[in-house]
Amino acid sequence: MFITYIILTFFIGIFHILYKGDLSFIILAFLISLPAVMFIILAIQVKLLKITVSSDNAVSERGKAALVRVILSNRSILPIAACKISVKYRSVFMSDISRKPTDERYSITVPVKQRTVETVSLSLIPDHCGVVEFQIKSIKITDFLGFSFLFRKIGFADKIIVLPNAFPMNGSLENGIVSGSESNTFSAVKSGDDPSEIFQLREYRDGDRHNRIHWKLSSRSDSFIVKELSQPVNSKILILCDFSECVGAAQTDMIFDMAMTLSSFFIRNGTAHTVAAAFDDCTLFNAEISNDNELYSAFTGLCTNIGRLDSSHGIAEIASIADNIMMIRNGFSHVLAITAAINKAVAGELSRLCGEARLTIFCTSAENTAEDIGEEVIFSSAEKLEESNLGFDL
Repeated sequence: MFITYIILTFFIGIFHILYKGDLSFIILAFLISLPAVMFIILAIQVKLLKITVSSDNAVSERGKAALVRVILSNRSILPIAACKISVKYRSVFMSDISRKPTDERYSITVPVKQRTVETVSLSLIPDHCGVVEFQIKSIKITDFLGFSFLFRKIGFADKIIVLPNAFPMNGSLENGIVSGSESNTFSAVKSGDDPSEIFQLREYRDGDRHNRIHWKLSSRSDSFIVKELSQPVNSKILILCDFSECVGAAQTDMIFDMAMTLSSFFIRNGTAHTVAAAFDDCTLFNAEISNDNELYSAFTGLCTNIGRLDSSHGIAEIASIADNIMMIRNGFSHVLAITAAINKAVAGELSRLCGEARLTIFCTSAENTAEDIGEEVIFSSAEKLEESNLGFDL
């Protein structure tokens, strides 16, 4: 468009020189002044353009779209030919620890009619667990002849925490809930005798103790209301995430998915458990999980700190020197270790760390070893756990 304008102005100028006429002069003057007029109109349009940016998902799942919405409100009487919205983003994965994450760009150009509101949805689909940081610095606005453009500063920045996927899983649990009077965690499926927590309220039945009647609520009802007390439980299951054998973000994702799938399975069965992973400062991230809120809180914490996870040392090595969690001290009866690859040496380290606790190793890669591991090893990805009916005799 701009080249066409230059050529047209050149020929009109030649025509005016050769043929001295008012019409050619008027056309030439119009063409010369047109860019300045378009720029002034564009400046007014930019001033009257209202822009609002919001992120719909602070937390998203891997492979699912996270939307960034840009609302453009054109309050002028003229349309805006083009608004180019560019998002600069970087993805921080565990495989990126040794190198600086690279910036990527995603852009879309839309027109905005006069006195209308246009909503633009920018879809970011993260492929791996971790953190996606993104920002919209400015929006490029162009006039409808393409002569000039201006930038409208935005300065919007946010991040999306990308969680792993939880897949369906078949299995059975026996003795999954273990009573413990000193525990601050309570069963979501079984009542007990702890007066510090109420399990549920229900109508009075024959044989109920009179001291369990909730007199204040009963006074507002036609029948007696009884309090069922909660059952405290100790977390006897430990899920260990070992990232030391991971090569690339895809293998890291498989460990995250396996941990999320196992943890979700235990929550559905009302079984409290602990999830642990090693940090690169020789400490362990560990979280006790007994409900869905604690489940998502724990994995949000893991994915938020994915840059701190240790990919060079085995979790058995870190756990043996970390002070904040010890399998024997905390009385875990079953340890589920998840790794990308397994050999006899790694299995031996895990076995020594677990002591008397039962050890089950989940290896997310295909079975590629002829060694006799000497421990219970399940070669499977999280997606295929549904095909196996696993039993957890705790």
